[in-house]
Amino acid sequence: MFHIEIAKSDSGSNLSFSDYFPNSQKSFFLLTYNLNNSSFLKSVNAFVLEEILKLKPNSISENNIKDKLVEFFNDLHWKINAMFNKSGDKQKGISLFFAIKRNENIYFVQFGRLAIGLITEMKFREIGLSWDMYPIATVESLNQLGSIQQDIPVNVHSIVLGSDSTLFAFPSKQIPIIKESVKHGANSVLTALLAPEEEVNHYIYISNLPEKLMKPMKFFRGHSFRVSAIVFSVIIIVTMLYYFLGDNYVEQVGYKTEESLTSHNILFELKNLTDSINNPELEKQLAKYVYSPAKDLSLKIVWQGKFTHNITYPPLFDYNNIYLIIENNIAAVSKKSKEVVWQIKTESVILEAKTVENNLLIHCSNNEILLLNAKGDTIWRTSQRKDIRKLAHKYHSSIIVTRKEDKRLNSGIMIDTQNNQIDIFSLITGENVSSITFDAQVKYISDYDTINNCLYAIVGQNLVILKLSIKVW
Repeated sequence: MFHIEIAKSDSGSNLSFSDYFPNSQKSFFLLTYNLNNSSFLKSVNAFVLEEILKLKPNSISENNIKDKLVEFFNDLHWKINAMFNKSGDKQKGISLFFAIKRNENIYFVQFGRLAIGLITEMKFREIGLSWDMYPIATVESLNQLGSIQQDIPVNVHSIVLGSDSTLFAFPSKQIPIIKESVKHGANSVLTALLAPEEEVNHYIYISNLPEKLMKPMKFFRGHSFRVSAIVFSVIIIVTMLYYFLGDNYVEQVGYKTEESLTSHNILFELKNLTDSINNPELEKQLAKYVYSPAKDLSLKIVWQGKFTHNITYPPLFDYNNIYLIIENNIAAVSKKSKEVVWQIKTESVILEAKTVENNLLIHCSNNEILLLNAKGDTIWRTSQRKDIRKLAHKYHSSIIVTRKEDKRLNSGIMIDTQNNQIDIFSLITGENVSSITFDAQVKYISDYDTINNCLYAIVGQNLVILKLSIKVW
């Protein structure tokens, strides 16, 4: 039983057309594809369809189909070439797929940026344009209709679409998406073809698989966002019900369980045991392979940038930005581009700041508290009851990183600063396992960024991003 999937006709300057209906023994299929969207290309599509209808494909005898298609498309090529020359359009030629079906026999031609594939019993074969070479194909090698001032090579392919076969044609730029699904069979290919947005959802899919294997549902056709919308809607509803009615019971139990497990540190207990045994050789081996946080561990500079003013607070960060504070100024530096994306000025000096759920909580010397979002907009502001102008800066000169923050570690480490140096110490042995030295004083270091496995340091007037490099045993 044939199963036909055809992209909606007339997507931009593209066209898909067929006279197929269920159980028909004779039918034909047309797919055109253009990179640009213009009224001229639409007129070319209309002309092609008009010429094909004049050809009356279903009236051609099967023995004569190949010769007729070679003659027809050579003639059509010259007509389209003349249209492009007359219009002065720099983009010469169009991509085209045309197939004639006679019972289970399919005869087809392919031109330009359209990829053709055939799946039979989980075995895949690409036809015509090489899927591996499509990104570097030249305009000449694409063999587009109307593109050259000479007869165009017309290669007529013929296949028998057996009861376990599927033929599909689609724009070659979608090859990376389709290629991953080919190994999983025809239904996976159809799902991949349906996935893109409608403007690029342009294909012909002719399958002779048993009807029970046709899994994709019409509801999802060309609208992958519907699937996502339904899934996310269910997740949101369940989450809201759980949040308001469940009192976060599971999270609380999970947290208590995790804390109870981490409170039992076998490495510390093993260290105490071996110390009491007083076996230097055993201690040496354990220190090398067990107590050590990693085989090789170091801080590496991945980026640094100089600022004209002295930074007066340790760097803060969230998922997207690094925040720098200079007296009563806050600047947000994009983690990705390393450029300042916004900056604001508060009414008084900032004494204390912290990130809270991707917002910035700011305490100022005029007793004001502000909550800013990641774009620098003020969510709310209020005044404190007590005077905090004498609030002492609690800048940490050291931070702790455990396996909870970085699963690559064998055991926890302390990262400590002193003058122009940053040292890494093992929490188990207290041994200095790595150091990095700078030309200027290390003023501040941030907390550990568990997403990017790094920390942010203020060295002199520079912001330095340091990646924690770890080689495990």
